[in-house]
Amino acid sequence: MPHLARPLLRLLPAALAFACAAAGAAPAADPPAFKEPPEPKVEQITVQDKDVRIDELRVRGQTRSLTVKPRNAPEYEVLPIDPGKPIDDKTEGRRVWRLFQF
Repeated sequence: MPHLARPLLRLLPAALAFACAAAGAAPAADPPAFKEPPEPKVEQITVQDKDVRIDELRVRGQTRSLTVKPRNAPEYEVLPIDPGKPIDDKTEGRRVWRLFQF
């Protein structure tokens, strides 16, 4: 038995070198593909009765535009509350009439 162990010990470094070279030759995994963020959810909500029509535009669940169209009066907008502004701002929730529209 000892006469077989010496040739095997001599082949061991060569076998390890071959195994390392074969492992290094394996193709590298592709990096994960960049995914674009999904499009924001946009909702256009219209509520209407016999005297008034209300159009609301929501983006990502936040109201961006609120237009009120009364039957016998000019339409106006209600300014939505902006979560990025201080609460003491007096313009949110107020009515705004457009004088000129381009």
